[in-house]
Amino acid sequence: MSGYISKIVVRRPFEGDSVVVTLRPLGFVDKLKLEEFFPDKDAVETVRRNSYRTLTFESFAVMATYIESVDGLFDQGSLPVPKEVLTRDAYFQDLAAEVFTEWFKAATP
Repeated sequence: MSGYISKIVVRRPFEGDSVVVTLRPLGFVDKLKLEEFFPDKDAVETVRRNSYRTLTFESFAVMATYIESVDGLFDQGSLPVPKEVLTRDAYFQDLAAEVFTEWFKAATP
């Protein structure tokens, strides 16, 4: 039996909420695109910083197309936060980065 996971579920606490993000697995072509933005280990700090900015922008844009649902994340008025907001609004950048990291790790064995 393969280790393929057809749904990737990332669970994270966020400001008192128990957030569950469900995503489809990362596609091969999108993975290759994102890997282009990872800086080389020996890159100077300025290059690394610019690479990470580009990677963050590109990764959130790509990840948004793979998110199936975001559950347990609420705004100040106790309304559910739509999945599009997770990768769009800067307020959630740390949470989105954590979700991306787990999702990207799960992309390949």
